[in-house]
Amino acid sequence: MTVSDAGPGTPPRRAFVGDVHGCFDELLALFAALGFSAQVPGPADRIDEVWFVGDLVNGGPKPDRVLTLVEGLQRSGRGGFVAGNHEDHLLRAIDGAPNPTERTRATLARIDASPVIDRMAAQRLLRAAPLTRHFADAAILLVHAAPIDPASDAATQRQTALYGPLADGADDRGRPRRINWARDYAGDDLVLFGHSPHREPARFARAICLDTGCVYGGTLTAYLPLEDAFVSVPARKAYASGYVRDSKSTGPYL
Repeated sequence: MTVSDAGPGTPPRRAFVGDVHGCFDELLALFAALGFSAQVPGPADRIDEVWFVGDLVNGGPKPDRVLTLVEGLQRSGRGGFVAGNHEDHLLRAIDGAPNPTERTRATLARIDASPVIDRMAAQRLLRAAPLTRHFADAAILLVHAAPIDPASDAATQRQTALYGPLADGADDRGRPRRINWARDYAGDDLVLFGHSPHREPARFARAICLDTGCVYGGTLTAYLPLEDAFVSVPARKAYASGYVRDSKSTGPYL
């Protein structure tokens, strides 16, 4: 499912945020650095809307708070998110799929103990998330892993948007090899995506990866298209272990 915003015009002052993974305190710090009031718009706000590339949950300590905050932004028309693979993991677990990952189990436990959200509310929020969102007034496409081919079937579209296109074989860690689509992408829209953590925002000719590995002790990053600028805040700690790529990498993992 793709959601498209209004056509050409003067776009709002938007910020696009990389993978949060439950790092709520860092998200609040990023909002402060951006000049964005999460609860009620203020006269000093420098940002009108905040949009997320997906992977709001799994890894950090406060996924329930992140989901509640983003749901509030959606309700007030001040932002939203596209689905990521970790939203997919969480939704399938809530729906009763067996053998959830360790991170997903931890997120479920946090939701079950949360005073601000329950499984039913999380399910509604995640199920309504689009795979992509198009901002026609800014020529921007927001997606978690990779842009989809509208001519492909629904299952392929979902796989591509959430996990990225795959090449044959496996890498040296036994994981499926992803295709470095961003290196060769030349579409009309600037694609903003996450999914593959880098030490710094990874910039290509017509695509930018905003996942800077906050949950792994890196940073949480926002991109401001009107200024063509990045704003980042450091993680308080590494909440999970994982592989973070050099931003100049040209390998298959993108």
